[in-house]
Amino acid sequence: MKRIKILVCGPESTGKTTLSRELAKQLKFAHVEEFAREYFDINPLSNEREVIEKIARKQIHIEREASKKHKTIICDTGLINIKVWMEFFQLKTPNFVEDHIRKSSYDFALLLYPNTPWIADGQRANPNDRMALFNAFHKHLITYNIPFQVIKSLDDARYADSAKAINNFLTKA
Repeated sequence: MKRIKILVCGPESTGKTTLSRELAKQLKFAHVEEFAREYFDINPLSNEREVIEKIARKQIHIEREASKKHKTIICDTGLINIKVWMEFFQLKTPNFVEDHIRKSSYDFALLLYPNTPWIADGQRANPNDRMALFNAFHKHLITYNIPFQVIKSLDDARYADSAKAINNFLTKA
């Protein structure tokens, strides 16, 4: 049975968590939470390489376990997000992150455009870099040959356009 991994990615405060949860619920797919958010809920924010590597390893583990149990998973962010952030902080991406993205990559991605209001939540720190980050995500999705759809719509149309893009992908997969 073919396992499908769908990634919801994009800059801070574009609605990734809300959208990925709603898509998983409505489409009846497993949802994989962003481990970094859980980690930083109980630990101080850090862009140290060791912390980011720890988060990356746990994210890989969570995605693998979900893929073993479910045919289709929707990931609220993923390893491409970690790669983009490492580059943003001018850190070298570890080989295991590169290897995971290349070998166990995502089958399809939704790239959320940064046209939603930026809302501080204690973990977000880059309200002025969202377009640059969007462009970095776009570049990496192309580099890793991951089919994707840019989602610019807002509110209810955002969900509808995202669900339609996923369903279109799945009918061709």
